[in-house]
Amino acid sequence: MRSEDSRLIWRFLAATGATLAISMVAFQLLLDPPRSDLVLMLEIFLLTGALSLVAVILAYRLPWLRRSPRIGGSLLAVFAFVAALTFFNVWLAARLMFISGHDFMVTAVLLLFAGGLAVSAGYLFSHRLERDVVNLQNVA
Repeated sequence: MRSEDSRLIWRFLAATGATLAISMVAFQLLLDPPRSDLVLMLEIFLLTGALSLVAVILAYRLPWLRRSPRIGGSLLAVFAFVAALTFFNVWLAARLMFISGHDFMVTAVLLLFAGGLAVSAGYLFSHRLERDVVNLQNVA
């Protein structure tokens, strides 16, 4: 692995650790949960976080992003990947917290909607960025 890639991955890990800490503090401050719920939430975050870290690092290391002939396609794939990762994290956390079947399905539909919006926005932004890169290339 190149040293630049290594530095980026360490920054990603640090940002993920900071996200975990901020999320736990927010959970404590906003809900004032009993210690058992705090421990359960930490365990859920650690499990889903570890699985997400592995998925992200594998996706980063694999050549799938470099194979796209267009930068817009690569960015759109990243948005879709992140939406799927978000869906997976909330789905697994909801399952582990034993929410009711109805609440789980409502959560799934809300996540599907939010993920679709994120990917749609990604489509718009990625094509704008791609157009700007092509324009910059034509000027150079």
